Amino acid sequence: MMSKAASVVASRLAVLSSSRLSRAISACSAVSRPTFPPACLPMTEATRTNTGIAPKELLADAGYCSTDNLQQAAECTATSGTEFFIATGRQRRSDPPPIAPRGPIPAGATAKQRMARKLSTAGGRAVYARRKAIVEPVFGQMSILQNAKHLLLRGLDQAKGEWQLLAACHNLRKLHGHIGVHGLNALAAAR
Repeated sequence: MMSKAASVVASRLAVLSSSRLSRAISACSAVSRPTFPPACLPMTEATRTNTGIAPKELLADAGYCSTDNLQQAAECTATSGTEFFIATGRQRRSDPPPIAPRGPIPAGATAKQRMARKLSTAGGRAVYARRKAIVEPVFGQMSILQNAKHLLLRGLDQAKGEWQLLAACHNLRKLHGHIGVHGLNALAAAR
């Protein structure tokens, strides 16, 4: 049986690596284990394949924070230039943001400590703060406008297909809002 959390967790990363069209989904997937950290590199590759360009920045929530993902993110940054910002854990609303220590990063720092340090800088906080305005509205819009509060089909393949259909419908709605009816008619006439 496929739960909503299992299908949505992988697509939250994909929305963040979205295309130029405001809040359009460039890649999506579904996973069968919501507690297992999904791999963010396949979603980055899917975004590159679907859009033809590597994303400049990729923001991911704490569900993606694992040693493997952080190491793959460092390798991907070195090869493609995509800058990864992966949250390392929960922060309570009443907690002040962690203060970035001054000076060079210690040589013995783990990948998680390096990412936490990167997110604690002023630039890292500013970049990651955009995640709330980029990702969460998409899920709210899909939930309200498309009644996508949960998946109706069971099984991993069916859940992937349903989630991809919901993402495609979301993108079509965004495209229609972006270029309007006249723009869609011009696209049809150009063919």
